[in-house]
Amino acid sequence: LYNQNTRRPVRRRLRALQQVQQQLQQQRQQQHQQQQQQLRQQQRQRQQQQRRLQRQLQQQLQQQRLQQLQQQRLQQQKRLQRRQHQQQRLQQRQQQLLLQRQQQLLQQRQQRRLQRQQQQQLQQQRLQQQKRLQQRQHQQQPLRLRQQQRPQQQPQQQLLRLLRQQQKQPQLLVQPALLRGATTGVTVIGVAAATGAAMIYDPQALTVDKNGYMYVTGHKLHSVVRYPPNSPNGTTIAGTGSTGSALDEFNESRDVIVDDNLNFYVVDMKNNRVMKWAPNATSGTVAISHTSINGVHSMLFAPGSQSQVYLSDQNGNAIYLWTFGASSASSTLTQVNSSNAVLTQPEGIVFDSYNNLYVADSGKNRIVMYCTNKTVGIPVIGESGTTPACTKPMDVAFDSNLNMYVLLDSAQVIKYTRL
Repeated sequence: LYNQNTRRPVRRRLRALQQVQQQLQQQRQQQHQQQQQQLRQQQRQRQQQQRRLQRQLQQQLQQQRLQQLQQQRLQQQKRLQRRQHQQQRLQQRQQQLLLQRQQQLLQQRQQRRLQRQQQQQLQQQRLQQQKRLQQRQHQQQPLRLRQQQRPQQQPQQQLLRLLRQQQKQPQLLVQPALLRGATTGVTVIGVAAATGAAMIYDPQALTVDKNGYMYVTGHKLHSVVRYPPNSPNGTTIAGTGSTGSALDEFNESRDVIVDDNLNFYVVDMKNNRVMKWAPNATSGTVAISHTSINGVHSMLFAPGSQSQVYLSDQNGNAIYLWTFGASSASSTLTQVNSSNAVLTQPEGIVFDSYNNLYVADSGKNRIVMYCTNKTVGIPVIGESGTTPACTKPMDVAFDSNLNMYVLLDSAQVIKYTRL
Protein backbone atom coordinates (compact mmCIF):
# COMPACT_ATOMS: atom_id res chain seq x y z
CA LEU A 1 0.00 0.00 0.00
CA TYR A 2 2.82 2.44 0.76
CA ASN A 3 4.56 1.92 -2.53
CA GLN A 4 1.50 2.49 -4.57
CA ASN A 5 0.73 5.70 -2.74
CA THR A 6 4.27 7.00 -3.28
CA ARG A 7 4.29 6.34 -7.11
CA ARG A 8 1.42 8.65 -7.91
CA PRO A 9 3.03 11.91 -6.80
CA VAL A 10 6.22 10.90 -8.65
CA ARG A 11 4.29 10.40 -11.87
CA ARG A 12 2.68 13.71 -11.41
CA ARG A 13 6.01 15.38 -10.90
CA LEU A 14 7.42 13.63 -13.94
CA ARG A 15 4.53 14.81 -16.03
CA ALA A 16 4.95 18.31 -14.72
CA LEU A 17 8.65 18.19 -15.53
CA GLN A 18 7.90 16.92 -19.03
CA GLN A 19 5.44 19.72 -19.56
CA VAL A 20 7.99 22.24 -18.30
CA GLN A 21 10.59 20.79 -20.64
CA GLN A 22 8.20 20.93 -23.57
CA GLN A 23 7.39 24.55 -22.77
CA LEU A 24 11.10 25.35 -22.54
CA GLN A 25 11.72 23.65 -25.91
CA GLN A 26 8.86 25.55 -27.46
CA GLN A 27 10.20 28.80 -26.05
CA ARG A 28 13.68 27.98 -27.33
CA GLN A 29 12.27 27.14 -30.75
CA GLN A 30 10.31 30.38 -30.80
CA GLN A 31 13.39 32.32 -29.73
CA HIS A 32 15.42 30.55 -32.38
CA GLN A 33 12.83 31.37 -35.04
CA GLN A 34 12.66 34.97 -33.88
CA GLN A 35 16.46 35.23 -34.02
CA GLN A 36 16.46 33.77 -37.50
CA GLN A 37 13.75 36.20 -38.61
CA GLN A 38 15.71 39.06 -37.10
CA LEU A 39 18.83 37.87 -38.89
CA ARG A 40 16.93 37.62 -42.14
CA GLN A 41 15.51 41.12 -41.70
CA GLN A 42 18.96 42.44 -40.89
CA GLN A 43 20.34 40.75 -44.00
CA ARG A 44 17.53 42.22 -46.08
CA GLN A 45 18.14 45.63 -44.62
CA ARG A 46 21.86 45.29 -45.33
CA GLN A 47 21.16 44.23 -48.89
CA GLN A 48 18.77 47.15 -49.36
CA GLN A 49 21.35 49.51 -47.93
CA GLN A 50 23.99 48.05 -50.23
CA ARG A 51 21.67 48.50 -53.22
CA ARG A 52 20.94 52.05 -52.19
CA LEU A 53 24.62 52.74 -51.82
CA GLN A 54 25.30 51.20 -55.21
CA ARG A 55 22.56 53.31 -56.78
CA GLN A 56 23.90 56.41 -55.11
CA LEU A 57 27.40 55.58 -56.31
CA GLN A 58 26.13 55.01 -59.84
CA GLN A 59 24.24 58.31 -59.76
CA GLN A 60 27.32 60.08 -58.45
CA LEU A 61 29.41 58.47 -61.18
CA GLN A 62 26.88 59.51 -63.82
CA GLN A 63 26.82 63.04 -62.47
CA GLN A 64 30.61 63.12 -62.48
CA ARG A 65 30.63 61.86 -66.07
CA LEU A 66 28.05 64.45 -67.08
CA GLN A 67 30.06 67.15 -65.37
CA GLN A 68 33.19 65.95 -67.14
CA LEU A 69 31.36 65.94 -70.49
CA GLN A 70 30.03 69.43 -69.83
CA GLN A 71 33.50 70.61 -68.90
CA GLN A 72 34.91 69.03 -72.06
CA ARG A 73 32.21 70.69 -74.15
CA LEU A 74 32.87 74.02 -72.51
CA GLN A 75 36.57 73.61 -73.16
CA GLN A 76 35.86 72.70 -76.79
CA GLN A 77 33.59 75.71 -77.15
CA LYS A 78 36.26 77.94 -75.63
CA ARG A 79 38.82 76.49 -78.02
CA LEU A 80 36.50 77.04 -80.96
CA GLN A 81 35.83 80.58 -79.83
CA ARG A 82 39.56 81.20 -79.48
CA ARG A 83 40.13 79.80 -82.96
CA GLN A 84 37.32 81.92 -84.36
CA HIS A 85 38.73 85.00 -82.64
CA GLN A 86 42.16 84.17 -84.00
CA GLN A 87 40.73 83.66 -87.48
CA GLN A 88 38.82 86.91 -87.24
CA ARG A 89 41.96 88.71 -86.13
CA LEU A 90 43.90 87.17 -88.99
CA GLN A 91 41.17 88.17 -91.42
CA GLN A 92 41.10 91.68 -90.01
CA ARG A 93 44.88 91.91 -90.31
CA GLN A 94 44.73 90.62 -93.87
CA GLN A 95 41.99 93.10 -94.70
CA GLN A 96 44.00 95.90 -93.13
CA LEU A 97 47.06 94.88 -95.12
CA LEU A 98 44.95 94.69 -98.29
CA LEU A 99 43.48 98.10 -97.59
CA GLN A 100 46.94 99.53 -96.99
CA ARG A 101 48.19 98.02 -100.25
CA GLN A 102 45.15 99.30 -102.10
CA GLN A 103 45.65 102.77 -100.64
CA GLN A 104 49.31 102.69 -101.63
CA LEU A 105 48.37 101.63 -105.16
CA LEU A 106 45.77 104.37 -105.36
CA GLN A 107 48.28 106.92 -104.16
CA GLN A 108 50.80 105.71 -106.73
CA ARG A 109 48.18 105.90 -109.46
CA GLN A 110 47.20 109.40 -108.40
CA GLN A 111 50.84 110.47 -108.37
CA ARG A 112 51.31 109.03 -111.87
CA ARG A 113 48.21 110.84 -113.09
CA LEU A 114 49.43 114.09 -111.58
CA GLN A 115 52.82 113.60 -113.23
CA ARG A 116 51.17 112.91 -116.56
CA GLN A 117 48.95 115.95 -116.22
CA GLN A 118 51.97 118.08 -115.33
CA GLN A 119 53.87 116.74 -118.33
CA GLN A 120 50.91 117.43 -120.60
CA GLN A 121 50.61 120.92 -119.23
CA LEU A 122 54.33 121.53 -119.80
CA GLN A 123 54.06 120.22 -123.36
CA GLN A 124 51.06 122.44 -124.00
CA GLN A 125 52.90 125.45 -122.62
CA ARG A 126 55.94 124.69 -124.79
CA LEU A 127 53.78 124.26 -127.88
CA GLN A 128 51.94 127.48 -127.14
CA GLN A 129 55.25 129.30 -126.72
CA GLN A 130 56.54 127.84 -129.99
CA LYS A 131 53.32 128.84 -131.73
CA ARG A 132 53.62 132.42 -130.44
CA LEU A 133 57.23 132.63 -131.58
CA GLN A 134 56.28 131.29 -134.99
CA GLN A 135 53.44 133.79 -135.29
CA ARG A 136 55.81 136.65 -134.49
CA GLN A 137 58.38 135.37 -136.99
CA HIS A 138 55.64 134.87 -139.54
CA GLN A 139 54.50 138.42 -139.16
CA GLN A 140 58.06 139.70 -139.60
CA GLN A 141 58.98 137.54 -142.64
CA PRO A 142 57.99 138.38 -146.25
CA LEU A 143 55.33 136.51 -148.21
CA ARG A 144 57.78 134.25 -150.10
CA LEU A 145 59.32 132.91 -146.93
CA ARG A 146 55.85 132.34 -145.48
CA GLN A 147 54.91 130.20 -148.46
CA GLN A 148 58.13 128.20 -148.16
CA GLN A 149 57.65 127.54 -144.45
CA ARG A 150 54.00 126.52 -144.60
CA PRO A 151 54.77 122.81 -145.15
CA GLN A 152 57.12 122.86 -142.15
CA GLN A 153 54.42 124.29 -139.92
CA GLN A 154 51.77 121.66 -140.76
CA PRO A 155 53.05 118.89 -138.40
CA GLN A 156 53.13 121.30 -135.48
CA GLN A 157 49.58 122.46 -136.26
CA GLN A 158 48.42 118.84 -136.39
CA LEU A 159 49.92 118.21 -132.94
CA LEU A 160 48.13 121.27 -131.57
CA ARG A 161 44.82 120.05 -133.00
CA LEU A 162 45.31 116.60 -131.45
CA LEU A 163 46.07 118.12 -128.06
CA ARG A 164 42.95 120.30 -128.24
CA GLN A 165 40.81 117.28 -129.14
CA GLN A 166 42.25 115.32 -126.21
CA GLN A 167 41.40 118.22 -123.89
CA LYS A 168 37.81 118.36 -125.15
CA GLN A 169 37.18 114.57 -124.96
CA PRO A 170 36.39 113.09 -121.47
CA GLN A 171 38.88 110.53 -120.19
CA LEU A 172 36.99 107.32 -119.19
CA LEU A 173 38.81 104.85 -116.98
CA VAL A 174 36.43 101.93 -117.68
CA GLN A 175 34.49 101.41 -120.89
CA PRO A 176 30.92 100.10 -120.57
CA ALA A 177 30.88 96.28 -120.67
CA LEU A 178 27.13 95.85 -121.30
CA LEU A 179 27.23 96.42 -125.05
CA ARG A 180 24.77 94.86 -127.44
CA GLY A 181 26.35 91.79 -129.01
CA ALA A 182 29.31 91.79 -126.63
CA THR A 183 31.03 88.42 -126.16
CA THR A 184 33.43 89.29 -123.33
CA GLY A 185 33.08 91.06 -120.00
CA VAL A 186 35.36 92.86 -117.57
CA THR A 187 35.79 91.79 -113.94
CA VAL A 188 35.14 94.91 -111.84
CA ILE A 189 34.87 93.31 -108.34
CA GLY A 190 36.78 90.34 -106.96
CA VAL A 191 40.32 89.01 -106.92
CA ALA A 192 40.67 89.19 -110.71
CA ALA A 193 39.58 92.86 -110.83
CA ALA A 194 42.93 94.28 -109.70
CA THR A 195 46.07 93.39 -107.78
CA GLY A 196 45.30 93.29 -104.07
CA ALA A 197 41.52 93.30 -104.58
CA ALA A 198 39.56 91.43 -101.90
CA MET A 199 37.53 88.28 -102.50
CA ILE A 200 33.72 88.22 -102.20
CA TYR A 201 32.52 85.15 -100.29
CA ASP A 202 29.26 83.63 -101.65
CA PRO A 203 27.69 86.78 -103.15
CA GLN A 204 23.97 86.45 -103.93
CA ALA A 205 22.39 89.87 -104.55
CA LEU A 206 23.54 93.04 -106.32
CA THR A 207 22.12 96.53 -106.85
CA VAL A 208 23.38 99.98 -107.92
CA ASP A 209 22.28 103.36 -106.54
CA LYS A 210 21.75 106.58 -108.50
CA ASN A 211 25.39 107.67 -107.92
CA GLY A 212 26.83 104.46 -109.37
CA TYR A 213 27.77 102.82 -106.06
CA MET A 214 27.38 99.04 -106.09
CA TYR A 215 25.88 97.10 -103.13
CA VAL A 216 26.62 93.38 -102.70
CA THR A 217 25.25 90.91 -100.14
CA GLY A 218 24.84 87.15 -99.69
CA HIS A 219 23.49 84.47 -97.38
CA LYS A 220 26.99 83.71 -96.02
CA LEU A 221 28.29 87.28 -95.97
CA HIS A 222 25.82 88.38 -93.24
CA SER A 223 26.66 91.94 -94.29
CA VAL A 224 26.39 94.52 -97.10
CA VAL A 225 29.52 95.69 -98.95
CA ARG A 226 29.50 98.92 -101.00
CA TYR A 227 31.88 99.57 -103.92
CA PRO A 228 32.56 103.04 -105.37
CA PRO A 229 32.30 103.48 -109.15
CA ASN A 230 35.29 102.05 -111.06
CA SER A 231 36.85 100.65 -107.87
CA PRO A 232 37.29 96.99 -106.80
CA ASN A 233 37.77 98.00 -103.15
CA GLY A 234 34.61 97.87 -101.06
CA THR A 235 33.72 98.74 -97.50
CA THR A 236 31.27 96.97 -95.18
CA ILE A 237 28.45 99.43 -94.46
CA ALA A 238 25.97 97.10 -92.69
CA GLY A 239 26.29 93.92 -90.63
CA THR A 240 29.15 92.43 -88.67
CA GLY A 241 29.93 89.41 -90.85
CA SER A 242 28.61 86.99 -88.21
CA THR A 243 25.06 85.81 -87.55
CA GLY A 244 22.89 87.58 -84.99
CA SER A 245 19.53 89.24 -84.38
CA ALA A 246 20.65 92.66 -83.09
CA LEU A 247 19.88 95.82 -85.09
CA ASP A 248 23.41 95.82 -86.53
CA GLU A 249 23.46 92.10 -87.43
CA PHE A 250 22.02 89.78 -90.07
CA ASN A 251 21.27 86.07 -90.27
CA GLU A 252 21.49 85.26 -93.99
CA SER A 253 21.14 88.57 -95.83
CA ARG A 254 19.47 87.53 -99.10
CA ASP A 255 18.67 90.69 -101.13
CA VAL A 256 19.26 94.45 -101.09
CA ILE A 257 17.58 97.44 -102.77
CA VAL A 258 18.26 101.22 -102.58
CA ASP A 259 15.78 104.13 -102.73
CA ASP A 260 16.32 107.63 -104.14
CA ASN A 261 17.41 108.95 -100.72
CA LEU A 262 20.20 106.32 -100.60
CA ASN A 263 18.48 104.36 -97.84
CA PHE A 264 19.01 100.67 -98.49
CA TYR A 265 16.80 97.77 -97.45
CA VAL A 266 18.08 94.25 -96.70
CA VAL A 267 16.17 90.96 -96.53
CA ASP A 268 17.26 89.38 -93.21
CA MET A 269 15.79 85.96 -93.99
CA LYS A 270 16.32 83.85 -90.88
CA ASN A 271 15.36 86.73 -88.60
CA ASN A 272 12.04 87.02 -90.53
CA ARG A 273 12.44 90.72 -91.25
CA VAL A 274 13.45 93.48 -93.67
CA MET A 275 15.93 96.02 -92.27
CA LYS A 276 16.25 99.67 -93.32
CA TRP A 277 19.67 101.36 -93.13
CA ALA A 278 20.08 105.11 -93.54
CA PRO A 279 23.25 106.49 -95.18
CA ASN A 280 26.27 106.29 -92.83
CA ALA A 281 24.18 104.59 -90.11
CA THR A 282 25.80 102.19 -87.62
CA SER A 283 22.64 100.15 -87.10
CA GLY A 284 19.38 99.54 -88.92
CA THR A 285 15.70 99.85 -88.14
CA VAL A 286 13.04 97.19 -88.67
CA ALA A 287 10.93 98.03 -91.75
CA ILE A 288 9.01 94.71 -91.88
CA SER A 289 8.87 91.91 -89.31
CA HIS A 290 6.60 88.86 -89.41
CA THR A 291 6.93 85.12 -88.83
CA SER A 292 5.30 84.37 -92.20
CA ILE A 293 8.25 85.83 -94.19
CA ASN A 294 10.68 83.05 -93.34
CA GLY A 295 11.92 82.25 -96.83
CA VAL A 296 12.19 85.55 -98.75
CA HIS A 297 14.72 85.41 -101.59
CA SER A 298 13.91 88.51 -103.69
CA MET A 299 12.57 92.02 -103.06
CA LEU A 300 11.40 94.82 -105.39
CA PHE A 301 9.93 98.27 -104.88
CA ALA A 302 6.32 98.52 -106.03
CA PRO A 303 6.00 100.66 -109.19
CA GLY A 304 5.85 104.35 -108.30
CA SER A 305 6.39 103.75 -104.57
CA GLN A 306 9.28 103.65 -102.16
CA SER A 307 7.23 102.61 -99.15
CA GLN A 308 5.92 99.31 -100.53
CA VAL A 309 7.83 96.25 -101.68
CA TYR A 310 7.06 92.93 -103.31
CA LEU A 311 8.59 89.95 -101.45
CA SER A 312 9.13 86.55 -103.06
CA ASP A 313 8.73 83.95 -100.28
CA GLN A 314 9.97 80.49 -101.31
CA ASN A 315 8.83 78.74 -98.12
CA GLY A 316 5.43 80.44 -98.10
CA ASN A 317 4.85 79.74 -101.85
CA ALA A 318 3.62 83.31 -102.30
CA ILE A 319 4.41 86.86 -103.43
CA TYR A 320 3.58 89.51 -100.81
CA LEU A 321 2.93 93.22 -101.34
CA TRP A 322 3.98 94.76 -98.03
CA THR A 323 3.97 98.35 -96.75
CA PHE A 324 6.86 99.33 -94.49
CA GLY A 325 5.74 99.35 -90.86
CA ALA A 326 2.57 97.32 -91.52
CA SER A 327 1.77 94.24 -89.44
CA SER A 328 0.52 92.19 -92.41
CA ALA A 329 0.71 92.07 -96.20
CA SER A 330 -1.50 94.39 -98.29
CA SER A 331 -2.05 91.59 -100.81
CA THR A 332 -0.84 88.06 -101.46
CA LEU A 333 -0.31 86.50 -104.89
CA THR A 334 -0.55 82.69 -105.03
CA GLN A 335 -3.15 81.82 -107.69
CA VAL A 336 -2.29 80.83 -111.29
CA ASN A 337 -4.74 80.27 -114.15
CA SER A 338 -3.52 76.74 -114.87
CA SER A 339 -3.95 73.11 -113.89
CA ASN A 340 -1.06 73.83 -111.49
CA ALA A 341 -3.17 76.47 -109.78
CA VAL A 342 -0.71 77.82 -107.18
CA LEU A 343 2.87 79.07 -107.02
CA THR A 344 5.48 76.64 -105.71
CA GLN A 345 8.84 77.91 -104.42
CA PRO A 346 8.89 81.30 -106.23
CA GLU A 347 12.31 82.96 -106.42
CA GLY A 348 13.27 85.84 -108.75
CA ILE A 349 10.77 88.63 -109.58
CA VAL A 350 10.92 91.54 -112.06
CA PHE A 351 8.66 94.18 -113.65
CA ASP A 352 8.50 94.90 -117.37
CA SER A 353 8.07 98.39 -118.83
CA TYR A 354 4.27 98.03 -118.51
CA ASN A 355 4.44 97.24 -114.75
CA ASN A 356 3.48 93.59 -115.24
CA LEU A 357 5.08 91.36 -112.59
CA TYR A 358 6.97 88.24 -113.69
CA VAL A 359 7.77 85.42 -111.23
CA ALA A 360 10.32 82.61 -111.61
CA ASP A 361 8.17 79.75 -110.26
CA SER A 362 11.02 77.27 -109.70
CA GLY A 363 8.92 74.49 -108.17
CA LYS A 364 6.67 74.28 -111.28
CA ASN A 365 9.38 74.98 -113.91
CA ARG A 366 7.67 78.04 -115.39
CA ILE A 367 7.51 81.85 -115.57
CA VAL A 368 4.22 83.36 -114.37
CA MET A 369 3.01 86.87 -115.29
CA TYR A 370 0.70 88.93 -113.06
CA CYS A 371 -0.83 91.80 -115.03
CA THR A 372 -1.24 95.18 -113.32
CA ASN A 373 -3.90 95.09 -110.56
CA LYS A 374 -4.54 91.36 -111.12
CA THR A 375 -4.29 88.62 -108.46
CA VAL A 376 -4.35 85.57 -110.76
CA GLY A 377 -1.25 84.86 -112.81
CA ILE A 378 -0.80 83.52 -116.33
CA PRO A 379 1.97 81.04 -117.28
CA VAL A 380 3.97 82.60 -120.14
CA ILE A 381 6.92 80.18 -120.31
CA GLY A 382 7.30 76.55 -119.29
CA GLU A 383 3.85 74.94 -119.69
CA SER A 384 3.25 74.85 -123.45
CA GLY A 385 6.21 72.92 -124.84
CA THR A 386 8.76 75.69 -124.42
CA THR A 387 12.10 75.00 -126.12
CA PRO A 388 14.57 74.84 -124.49
CA ALA A 389 12.83 73.62 -121.34
CA CYS A 390 12.50 76.07 -118.46
CA THR A 391 13.75 73.71 -115.73
CA LYS A 392 13.88 75.20 -112.23
CA PRO A 393 14.16 78.92 -113.07
CA MET A 394 15.98 80.99 -110.45
CA ASP A 395 15.62 84.55 -111.80
CA VAL A 396 14.20 86.50 -114.75
CA ALA A 397 15.10 89.79 -116.48
CA PHE A 398 14.30 91.90 -119.58
CA ASP A 399 16.35 93.95 -122.01
CA SER A 400 15.25 97.22 -123.63
CA ASN A 401 13.49 95.27 -126.44
CA LEU A 402 11.48 93.19 -123.90
CA ASN A 403 13.38 90.02 -124.72
CA MET A 404 13.24 87.77 -121.67
CA TYR A 405 16.31 86.19 -120.03
CA VAL A 406 15.82 83.30 -117.59
CA LEU A 407 18.52 82.03 -115.23
CA LEU A 408 18.24 78.25 -114.63
CA ASP A 409 19.58 76.22 -111.72
CA SER A 410 21.61 74.19 -114.26
CA ALA A 411 24.02 77.15 -114.71
CA GLN A 412 22.39 78.42 -117.93
CA VAL A 413 20.81 81.69 -119.08
CA ILE A 414 18.16 81.25 -121.79
CA LYS A 415 16.96 84.09 -124.01
CA TYR A 416 13.29 84.06 -125.10
CA THR A 417 12.74 86.50 -127.98
CA ARG A 418 9.72 88.76 -127.85
CA LEU A 419 7.07 87.81 -130.45
